Amino acid sequence: MKRRKQPVDEAVEDLSAAGAEDANGVLSNDLNTNEEARVALRMAKDKEFIRLLNVELDKFNNFFMEKEEE
Repeated sequence: MKRRKQPVDEAVEDLSAAGAEDANGVLSNDLNTNEEARVALRMAKDKEFIRLLNVELDKFNNFFMEKEEE
């Protein structure tokens, strides 16, 4: 299954919207929402970094697989 690439800004919006309510559907206060937004931004950046790292790892592995076949 191919993963859809999601820009960081879009991921932040998704995570921020999801973090605005707690598990019971109650809206968080402003301080919690601000912290949740920062956490969401960090998570989105980490996710994008891991995605890029996986792309580079695939390139690295493919290079050595081709060298091994030669």
